[in-house]
Amino acid sequence: MPERDAVRATDMEVTICRLLVVIVVLVTTTVSQANNERRYLRIGAFNAKTFGRTKMSNPQNRDYFRQIVERYDVLLIQEVRDSSQRSVRRLRDILTLPFDFVISQPLGRSSYKEQYAFFYRKDRVIIFDQSQYADNQDVFEREPFSILMAAMWSCTDNDEMSHGTSDRLVLTGFHSTPRDATAEIGHLRDVLDNLRRQFGVQTVVMGDLNASLCSCTQTVVMGDLNASQCSCTQTVVMGDLNASLCSCTQTIVMGDLNASLCSCTQTVVMGDLNASLCSCTQTVVTGDLNASLCSCTQTVVMGDLNASLCSCTQTVVTGDLNASLCSCTQTIVMGDLNASLCSCTQTVVTGDLNASLCSCTQTVVMGDLNASLCSCTQTVVTGDLNASLCSCTQTVVTGDLNASLCSCTQTVVTGDLNASLCSCTQTVVTGDLNASLCSCTQTVVMGDLNADCRYSDNDDRVRAGDYLTTSTNYTWLIGDDIDTTTSNTTHCAYDRIIIPSALTTQVVSGSATAFHFGDYLQLSAAQALMISDHFPVEMILAM
Repeated sequence: MPERDAVRATDMEVTICRLLVVIVVLVTTTVSQANNERRYLRIGAFNAKTFGRTKMSNPQNRDYFRQIVERYDVLLIQEVRDSSQRSVRRLRDILTLPFDFVISQPLGRSSYKEQYAFFYRKDRVIIFDQSQYADNQDVFEREPFSILMAAMWSCTDNDEMSHGTSDRLVLTGFHSTPRDATAEIGHLRDVLDNLRRQFGVQTVVMGDLNASLCSCTQTVVMGDLNASQCSCTQTVVMGDLNASLCSCTQTIVMGDLNASLCSCTQTVVMGDLNASLCSCTQTVVTGDLNASLCSCTQTVVMGDLNASLCSCTQTVVTGDLNASLCSCTQTIVMGDLNASLCSCTQTVVTGDLNASLCSCTQTVVMGDLNASLCSCTQTVVTGDLNASLCSCTQTVVTGDLNASLCSCTQTVVTGDLNASLCSCTQTVVTGDLNASLCSCTQTVVMGDLNADCRYSDNDDRVRAGDYLTTSTNYTWLIGDDIDTTTSNTTHCAYDRIIIPSALTTQVVSGSATAFHFGDYLQLSAAQALMISDHFPVEMILAM
């Protein structure tokens, strides 16, 4: 009997141990799942159109605003028109989730004042500091307002303030004034530099910017343009772009253009581009252009490009161009390109061009290219060109990595790495890296930039936003194809989110968009317009 009792006791102990293991696993799994659910923050910016006591006095409006705010972990509200802050406090008090707010001082040169207000979830976000930009030159009507924040789970329980800066982020609200939008956007770089010195982290800019990218200048006297004219498509992840990216200038006196004229498609993952990338200049007097003229397609993964990449200059007096003229296709994985890559210069007086003229196709996997690669110069006075003229195909496979990759987690496909690898997240195929990459200190800009439609023309916007639009240090998350207005009669609003390019891997794919609260709340167009003429813009960020 004692033996049986001992066996039973042993069996019971085993059973209890198994139950404890199951409980521990279940608890661990539950905690892990809960932690995983809290790994992302939804961040948004909303121009609430004269938000104040009048709007908040309407019970239905109050409930609509409550539902909109509770969608976010952090929401920037612009156009707060209530210096007493009663409307803002009232909004906070009706929220069913633990929210608080940080608000700027009233801003504006005249009696008309606005404030920025950041609403944030106290159980998910910590606000360490705030900053009102000191505009000593009086450039901004409503000076950008910033907060230094971090996700609650990234900070220690006992000493939140001592936590490292790598998990912190600056959010900057910016609502430009319409009449000075161009000048204000042009000075955002000063704001970002100031915040970097102040907090040592990078910034996300959010707001209604109303600007556009890709510089295209055309003069068309007469012509039937049945397809894209100067189509520019770029994806820039990282890089210092100090000059035009896909700059297209054309003068067309007469012509039937049935296909793309100067179509530029580039994908730049990383590179220091100090000169024009795919610069196309054409003068077409008369001609039937049934195919692409100066079609440039490049994929640049990494490279220091100090000169023109696929520079195309053509003068076409008359001709039937039934195929590509100066078609340049390059894939560059890595290289230090100190001279022209696929430079094409042609003068065509008359001719039937039925095939490619100066077709350049290169694949550069790795290499130090110090001279021209596939330079094509032709003068065609008259002729029937039925086949390729100057076809260049190269494959270059050499190179090295001369400096340290820092503050990142990297996947390196090929390369000789002579220094240490350390912390962020990047995928590097190969490259000539002469300086540090990815500091893991980031900033985000948010606001209403007011630079679209009647406020400023395209050239002004390009010049004003040159730093933010051409520098691959920053990425614009909300595309020009996204309408951020509640009205069907205008698309002039330009609510945007601008982030450091190093943050792109932390943005959940497809999450950067406009939140159409009218559909969500099942409102009519008139009801939605009573809330605001802007939709919030938002992103989901892994923190």
